[in-house]
Amino acid sequence: MEARALRAAFLVAVAFCCCGAEYRTPNFTIRNSDPQFARLMGEAAESYRKQLAVLWLGRELPNWSRPCPVTVQDGPGLGAGGQTTFIFDRGEVYGWEMAIQGSRERLLDSVLLHEITHMILASHFRRPLPRWADEGAATSVEHVSEREKHRRMLIRFLQGRRGIPFNRMFAMEEYPRDIMPLYAQGFALADYLIQEGGHRRFVQFLEAGLADGNWHAAVKKFYGYEEL
Repeated sequence: MEARALRAAFLVAVAFCCCGAEYRTPNFTIRNSDPQFARLMGEAAESYRKQLAVLWLGRELPNWSRPCPVTVQDGPGLGAGGQTTFIFDRGEVYGWEMAIQGSRERLLDSVLLHEITHMILASHFRRPLPRWADEGAATSVEHVSEREKHRRMLIRFLQGRRGIPFNRMFAMEEYPRDIMPLYAQGFALADYLIQEGGHRRFVQFLEAGLADGNWHAAVKKFYGYEEL
């Protein structure tokens, strides 16, 4: 989400200092100054984890070995955003940690779903995804108002010649310096492919592309296009 990396460090510092309540679930530990909102976020996180796993993978995930700490800063004037970090190591993924901020409405209908989608995909693939696919998929489950922001940004970026060629975008494993075109373009492409074939085919397409790096062959096999 917007400026995730820049805000996350500030979020973590502030949240750990000011959060006065924790709510624990099997997979999340929510930290927020309001005990009732912490509980609401925890229950929503568990529900989204189940729903999103079924949406993307067709099955629920087993519980993680340790709950993910989630620091939450909420306020009506806060821009929606966050960051989830984790470690890939020899086919395993662990060390979850999430820091998020925004209005309570956007936290519940966009930010939390976005970040948990990252976690679902990381748990499935157990390796880094191309940045466009990871952010595109996560943005596709946000509230329609957030998705429309990215559509409007995409038009501005393409008109301003800030678009990213597909052959370069598909191979990106790191965020570029000009990050927002990647978010907008990645979302537009992921959303289009999901509309073409659904969420599970999108995951299968990513599996095929990651297997050998031949995205031309993967897009032809799963979507019928001759090349990127």
